[in-house]
Parts: sequence; structure tokens; C-alpha cells
Amino acid sequence: MDNTIGELNFQLDEPACGLITLEKQVGTINNNNWMTSTKFIDQAAVMAVLHARALLNTKLNDPADSRVKSIWLEIEDICAAWRRENNLEIVLGQHLLPMTTRLHLGQIAIFQLAKDGDLFFYLKNQGDKRTSDELSRRIESLFSEFGDSALLSITILYENHIGRAKDLLQTYASLQLVESFESAPHTARGKKTIDSARKGHEAVYGTLEEKEQIRQEYQEYVDYLYEKHPRWSRHQINKKAGAHFNVSYKRIERNTTDPSSR
Repeated sequence: MDNTIGELNFQLDEPACGLITLEKQVGTINNNNWMTSTKFIDQAAVMAVLHARALLNTKLNDPADSRVKSIWLEIEDICAAWRRENNLEIVLGQHLLPMTTRLHLGQIAIFQLAKDGDLFFYLKNQGDKRTSDELSRRIESLFSEFGDSALLSITILYENHIGRAKDLLQTYASLQLVESFESAPHTARGKKTIDSARKGHEAVYGTLEEKEQIRQEYQEYVDYLYEKHPRWSRHQINKKAGAHFNVSYKRIERNTTDPSSR
């Protein structure tokens, strides 16, 4: 399929990368407190922002504004490093943004690599063979230390700060879905809320059934490689499978079991 922007007719936003890093450089980073500010994009964002703040107050040992921004600055630094490694330059005012189009199970999922929020969660959830081992380690470290819900909450506060309502509401839908799996059964949380959250999350990351099918495809190919090359290490098998599926070897490792252990 020819995945030109014209034929797919994508409506792309302006870039949103390195914005808080820039605020730090020019000395305006402390002008707005993300954890206490009463400035919201619009009324629809108020509930999402208040929800994100309440969650961070319970998830972070130090939920101060400075701590929240330091975590986001690490995210921006990871995204900037990934773009440098892959020679992706964001030009001020450009409208045709560097991005990746992923086709799977008849659906099109697009990730705008010029938006730090999209890029960071794309690298974690989808994997990318262009990601270096060092950046993969940094990404995994953030998710291991803070978890999906806290990082999604910080992204909501960031998107409120920079005035991106559409991005914020999509992130909030993903947060609701994550929380629904972390806490009470779906029936206790209300079907309407769960369905709304699931639709927003699936639009970006795919359904649970799609994810399971992809995992199964990974496992079948890993098993095939092991049968064909029984002397190969698991690392060799994962690298070969990653190249086959156009994802990182770490993604293969996270979503498969070692065939030699069965």
C-alpha cells in the first residue's frame, strides 16, 4: 500500500516536541504549576486534569510540580535522542510530520513522531527496531519506576499546559482503560465509561484480541526459529524475529517465552 499522506488523507497537528526543555532553557519552566494551576484548555479537560493530579498524589512519593516536570523532561530527552539517532529533524512550522504508519489486521495506526506524547508511548507499546539498547533501557526504567497510569497522568498535565485538547482527551481515554484493568471489575466501574476508554485506547494501541494475535504470531515464529536453529541463543532468535516483524528484539522478548525452556 502506498502510504503517502495525500492518499491516506491524514489530518496532522503541528509538532509538539522539546517544548518544556525549551521552557527550562529560557527560564519560564516554573511560570505555571502543573499540579495546582486553575488554567485549563476548556471545560472538557477539567475532569481529566483533576483526575491526573489526584492519581499522581497517590502514585508519586514526591508529587511536587518540580518532580512531575523532571519526569516529563526525561521523556522529552528520550524522544530527542531517538530522533537524533534516526536523523529525524523537526522543522519549525512544517506540516508534513515525520511519522510511521503501521498496518495490522486491516487497520491503520499512525504515530506522529514529531509529538513527544505519541512518540514515547509508541516506543514503549509498539517497539521499534531503530531504538538503541540504551534508549530501550531508559524507556523501560521509566515505566518500571512509575507505571503506565502515572506516566499517562503526567502526559495529561503536559498536554493541558501546551493547549492540546484533542491529545489530552485521547490520553485520558487510555488512562481510564489502564485504571479499569488495575482496579475493580468492569461492571463496578460502569459500562459506558469503560467502553469509551477502550475505544480511545484501541484507536492507538489495538484491541486485546489483536494484541494477543500478534503475540501468538511472534511466538510461532520464535518456535519455528528454535526448531530450525536449536543452537541459537534466545538473544539471536529474538533479534532475528524482531527483524522479521520490523520491531525491536526487546519487544519480541517481552511478548514470547523461551522455546528452549518448554
